[in-house]
Amino acid sequence: MRRIALALAVIIVAALPGAGAAQDAGLGTCRVADPTGTPLNVRQGPQGRVVGSLRNGSIVRVAATARDHKGQVWTQVVAGDARHSIGWVLRAYLSCH
Repeated sequence: MRRIALALAVIIVAALPGAGAAQDAGLGTCRVADPTGTPLNVRQGPQGRVVGSLRNGSIVRVAATARDHKGQVWTQVVAGDARHSIGWVLRAYLSCH
């Protein structure tokens, strides 16, 4: 059931305005830069359930970007050398090169 829900979330996110591959966004590699100093929540999808967190300074690679219904930009991230997404974070808390 979770796989179906996750697949549906990916389909919905892909249909959002502003959704696209990292190449389109030109983001590449980013560093977590949350000004509050607290770990950055990683979510299942934009505005989704929290599935983990990343410490400030963590390096991530961008897999995709999307905008939510409020116009906020979300970034699907991959950690280090991993090939699979670890989740979605608010773009505002990333410093990208």
